[in-house]
Amino acid sequence: MAPAGEDSAAGARLIVKETDLFALAFTTAGGDLTSIRLKQHHDVDGTEVELVLRPEQHRLFTVAFGSYRTEPVDAAFTFQEVDQHTWRFTREFKAEDGVPFTLAKTYTFPPNSYLFELKIDIENSANELPALDFQGTAYTLGIGPQIGPAYKNLDGRNEFRNFRNYVDSKARNQRMRREAVLAETKRVNWTAIAGKYFAIIAVPDATLYTITYDKRKDPELIERTALFFSRPLITSSRNSDTFRFYAGPLKREILNRYNNAANDPFAIGNYHFEEAARTNPIIGWLANILRFFLDFFYRLIPNYGVAIILLTVLIKILFFPLTQKSFESTSKMSMLGPKIEEIKKKYQGKPEKLNQEMMALYRKEGVNPVGGCLPLLLQMPIFFALFELLNNAFDLRGAAFIAPWIGDLSAPESFLPFGFTLPLLNWDELRILPFVMLGTTLLQSRISQNPSAMQPQMKMMMYAMPIFFFFILYSMPSGLVIYWTMQNVLSIAQQLYINDRRRRAGPDGGTASTGRGPRGPRGKSR
Repeated sequence: MAPAGEDSAAGARLIVKETDLFALAFTTAGGDLTSIRLKQHHDVDGTEVELVLRPEQHRLFTVAFGSYRTEPVDAAFTFQEVDQHTWRFTREFKAEDGVPFTLAKTYTFPPNSYLFELKIDIENSANELPALDFQGTAYTLGIGPQIGPAYKNLDGRNEFRNFRNYVDSKARNQRMRREAVLAETKRVNWTAIAGKYFAIIAVPDATLYTITYDKRKDPELIERTALFFSRPLITSSRNSDTFRFYAGPLKREILNRYNNAANDPFAIGNYHFEEAARTNPIIGWLANILRFFLDFFYRLIPNYGVAIILLTVLIKILFFPLTQKSFESTSKMSMLGPKIEEIKKKYQGKPEKLNQEMMALYRKEGVNPVGGCLPLLLQMPIFFALFELLNNAFDLRGAAFIAPWIGDLSAPESFLPFGFTLPLLNWDELRILPFVMLGTTLLQSRISQNPSAMQPQMKMMMYAMPIFFFFILYSMPSGLVIYWTMQNVLSIAQQLYINDRRRRAGPDGGTASTGRGPRGPRGKSR
């Protein structure tokens, strides 16, 4: 496909525009977008969030005459400002059969909207049909090779890029292998490249495009996540295709606005963009309840770190009866250690008699051997829901607790950069919070158990599990580590209270033991 006139994009220039929400940069080379900065959202360093990864190298909304493998058009386009919200790029081309046509890309960015429109027009003024047939494809619109904001890695937990689409009132992730390509020929309501906190969501018109999800290896990127719309053959001398795009935060309050046609600048609505945000289908409802209380505490004290601590205290209060029983049962079992060992030695090799004596001991002492586990199991859904909430809540992004130490509750805390990466561990920064969490976890285990009465396997678990979670949580969002640490602190206080009460009650559950029985009114033993 040959451009009419000068072929080179060497004379291309940058067109900078702004709306209420976007700071945009277009290039006349191809009429593409090279920068989409979100004016109301910032990174930790204070810069506006950029949705074009490496804008100096990459462009969005490219057009290629052919499939997704075809190099996009790079010729210089003519720029026209239609009005303060609409900008048009045009260029003359000649088809393979010599028929001239105009390719026009018209962007409309309405005020106060993350939803904008791109129209692609192909026109021949002489009413001739240009030969745009590249193995059944007229042209391909490309989004990629990767969207922003910038990241250190895509570990699928702290940051990720997913393909997600919405079809027949259902949203799903387009699962595919790394470095693979997948074509979708089914009509979709929308499809998206979704990160943890931001997304670009594409809403095609009624044309049945072939959608290509592209994860091919890119030597310049950790991972390619590109999206392509290949248009079927054009059958008239004048053709117009309309795409709408949401480029912005995955914040449900914002996403839900576009379900109402009155809030949609194109008066359509009912997009269900909120389905682009990652949720857990099993415990998402519980995470939403916890989020209500988190927001409530934030309104009382506008610091999300404090709100997380208050939410932890609330959960501890609600589960106090259960944890109290769990701690008491664990403590009783710990105190029975010597008696259990004595029974095991006495009935070694007699498993039936051993079980009978053990059960008799439990009945006599009023201990349930699984009493320490069941209450904790009942709390597991809360823990997983909190993990879901604190690991994905948009409002925690960029929210500081103790600045500058903990400047972003959605990111791992950073105390001291190493300037290098530790082998095997892949650590490049020293973090203090995980060590505090580890210390409080070990202390909690120690005061709730009687190490001298514990089996060697149990002793190993008492130290191994906290260390295991230390490595798991070392690079997790600091908000989650704050919750875990605060939970440990409250559990330590609760266990100290139980231990003190037991010490005051004495070994038989009566008054404090002094080695003598209770005394009568004249000091004589009764």
